[in-house]
Amino acid sequence: MPAPSDIDAYIAAQPEPAREILMRLRTTIHAAVPGISESISYGMAAFQFRGQPLIYAAAWKHHIGLYPVAFGTPFETEIAPLRTARDTVQLKYNAPVPYDLVSRIVAARAQKLSA
Repeated sequence: MPAPSDIDAYIAAQPEPAREILMRLRTTIHAAVPGISESISYGMAAFQFRGQPLIYAAAWKHHIGLYPVAFGTPFETEIAPLRTARDTVQLKYNAPVPYDLVSRIVAARAQKLSA
């Protein structure tokens, strides 16, 4: 199967509930960091800030993965239950998605890229 050409195609190719979550994540990411660009990279939805990778979102069988989510953020306690690897967060389909936390993760990553 060929890779999707853009994020719209990537989202459209996903089953529910991944499709709905990805659409809302996309809106959340853009609201957190206005003016970012989008692409498909490594077969995932990719968001760039000032030409640098900001965050990737990938749909899997049981969750949406967000990458990279650096360890040691000021809100690591909130991220900890979602973390499965050092720079990975999993948003399980059978649990509420913490969109506010995602917004803060993305904003913090943009701030780090700005430094």
